[in-house]
Amino acid sequence: MTPFRGASISSPTQTNETWPAILAIQTGLGDGVEWIGGIWMLVINVSLYRQRSAPRALSVAGVLTGVIGMLTLYPPLAAAGGAFGLLQIGWFGWLGGLLIKQKVSVLPA
Repeated sequence: MTPFRGASISSPTQTNETWPAILAIQTGLGDGVEWIGGIWMLVINVSLYRQRSAPRALSVAGVLTGVIGMLTLYPPLAAAGGAFGLLQIGWFGWLGGLLIKQKVSVLPA
């Protein structure tokens, strides 16, 4: 079985042609700035807090995570994006664990 041709970039010419496309996609997605995700986290967790739909600690952790994400908009604090990503993974894991533990009756088909 032969490997898929074109699946890897092996020559400098291919790298020079491919890198601008990768850079354009990265820039279009926010260039590593996580402020959109930070705003999303902030809005979701303020809503969870106000509706009392989740434990207060989860909501507060989500608000703090959202603020850290929004700080990445300020260039000297762009490295906070790493902390934001790790905190978001923890937040999603916590929320997922809560959702799995819920007793939900299945609606008849």
